[in-house]
Amino acid sequence: MYAYLVDDDPLVLASLQATLEGRFETRTFQTAEALLAVSGDLAPGVALIDMALPAWTARRSTPSCATVRSRS
Repeated sequence: MYAYLVDDDPLVLASLQATLEGRFETRTFQTAEALLAVSGDLAPGVALIDMALPAWTARRSTPSCATVRSRS
C-alpha cells in the first residue's frame, strides 16, 4: 500500500515516513500542488495532507482532492 505525505516541514515528513516504514511505501511532497502535479502517475493509496499549509495551498488543494478521487 502507498502513502503520500504532504507537509511543508521536512522534520514532520521524516517523522511520518519513519512511523509508516514497513507498513506503507511512502512518497513525500512539500506542497499539495506537487502531489497533484503527479497524481495521475501514482498508484492508488492514501494521502496525508497537512491542513495547516499556507492558505493558498490549502484552499486550492481541497477541491482538487475530489478530482484525484474521481480519477480512480
